[in-house]
Amino acid sequence: WMRCLLAQPYRRCCSAAARAGQLQRVACIAKATMAAAPSVQEEVLIERKAGGTLHVVMNRPKALNAGHHGMVAAILDAVTSTSAAAAADAAAPVTSGSAQEQPSCRAIVIEGCNPRAFCSGGDVKALRQAVLDGPYSSSTAAGLPPDRHLVEKVFRSEYRLVVEAANCQVPYISLIRGVWMGLGFGLAGFGSARVVCEDVTFAMPENAIGLWPDVGWATKAVRMPGALGLYLGLTGARVTHPADLLYLGLATHYVPADSWEALRSELLAGPAGSEPRAWAQRVLARYAQEPDGPPPLQRVAHVLDRCFGPAASYAADGQ
Repeated sequence: WMRCLLAQPYRRCCSAAARAGQLQRVACIAKATMAAAPSVQEEVLIERKAGGTLHVVMNRPKALNAGHHGMVAAILDAVTSTSAAAAADAAAPVTSGSAQEQPSCRAIVIEGCNPRAFCSGGDVKALRQAVLDGPYSSSTAAGLPPDRHLVEKVFRSEYRLVVEAANCQVPYISLIRGVWMGLGFGLAGFGSARVVCEDVTFAMPENAIGLWPDVGWATKAVRMPGALGLYLGLTGARVTHPADLLYLGLATHYVPADSWEALRSELLAGPAGSEPRAWAQRVLARYAQEPDGPPPLQRVAHVLDRCFGPAASYAADGQ
């Protein structure tokens, strides 16, 4: 709009008063747009359910629930406090003749706000702009970002969340539908349960543009059958079949869409007085099913092994 309003033909044919009026209207629109920007509390909905479940919802539907630093930090704080409280509760002695008080949250359920996306990744544009605005490679040791730089804060929060999810003291259950990419893997990939539906689409798109596989994905890739991890790591290929996600170890359970809401309702109702991990296993086992047909990647694994397997020898050579 600004380019149109300030274009040379426009300046020649319009009076100064007309131009000033147009610019004032543009400024009002821009101000209203900025004022309407959602807060982190609106983009990540965190609620403690009565039954003992901490419910985390990524709520950026227009951006396919793409995450930014504020969202990751909010989720990290919620997961850390819940896990620490559960650990303290487990260590607290039970006095004779009285029941130990139940912790406020005994399970974590994280999901997207609608079936279109769990999380489509992180805000790469913001990171790139932060590096352009505040370059640091020539002024810091080994080219590392300085403290309080956005890049440093983003990756510190992301990897701390990966560690917290992996070591969470309560069941950490991700309900994954639609787009599941990039940062989305970091939010879900190391929890105790990763439940997928038939509409899921998984990928690490940063691999396709030559960026290293982020948020701990490589630790999963090296455990995949044969050369499949190397294949996905070098190509950023999409995986759209639940059977493949189970075969690769990226998902732990498959639940079809017609059973999804029933599973979701039971998980959000919480474990109540049950032992949390045993409760989570029972609920998930009750709804989990085998996908239709064998994993498509398994059928072509011998071809991918022949194509990508030789590259694995580079590690032995120190390359």
